[in-house]
Amino acid sequence: MAAKVTRRQLAVLAALPLGAAESLQPQGQPLLEDDLAAQRETLRRNREQMAKVSLPMGVEPAVIFKA
Repeated sequence: MAAKVTRRQLAVLAALPLGAAESLQPQGQPLLEDDLAAQRETLRRNREQMAKVSLPMGVEPAVIFKA
């Protein structure tokens, strides 16, 4: 008996890369530490870039909190 597959399920399966099953495997602790260090470096560089730009108060949108 053939399994029924909807068009949506087929679209999701077609969008997956061929090695998706391998990429879903847990990688281990060293990769997490490297990723954390890379993310911290990216955050540091972004902060430096944002600090170089100054915006006048008129540019910032008015914020109104209503409860």
